[in-house]
Amino acid sequence: MHIPHVLLQSFRALVVIFTAFVVLFVYLYYHSILPKEKLLPIIGKITFIDKKYKEYPRRDFDKFRYIAISGYPKVFEVFLDDSARQQHFDKLRVGDEITVYLDRMIDLSFLGETNAEEGVDRDAGYIEKDSKLYYKVDGGAEPVALSAIGFLIVCIIGSYVLYKKGKLGY
Repeated sequence: MHIPHVLLQSFRALVVIFTAFVVLFVYLYYHSILPKEKLLPIIGKITFIDKKYKEYPRRDFDKFRYIAISGYPKVFEVFLDDSARQQHFDKLRVGDEITVYLDRMIDLSFLGETNAEEGVDRDAGYIEKDSKLYYKVDGGAEPVALSAIGFLIVCIIGSYVLYKKGKLGY
């Protein structure tokens, strides 16, 4: 997509663009701090749990786990970045009844990011057994969203300063 050069010299256009991105990152931040009670719970017994599923994972082989539960058509892929989380998660066994809270933030299929491939679902936000937490998705989106919001606010202020100095048209 080509943005006409004249738009990038317009204070109004820059403010609209920056504000749209601020709104997007505010939504991302809000979603990243949602409690599990706001997510979709799926309850079932574990029918499959392993470090591999078909040709997955394609990288970081020891950090992924695959888990299927009765009543849900896909296998969940979870990423466990440290050994303490891995050891805790590995206490789950086939036959255990768990609750998986689905974190369906936004449909990104138009970007080529899908969960349709081979029935793998990457939207597990939390996994619990007997009210004990065994998995929580890493909250990496929160600091990214806050940083982006701060940067965009600085950009809006900078655009205003440039407009007042006559460097940007209205």
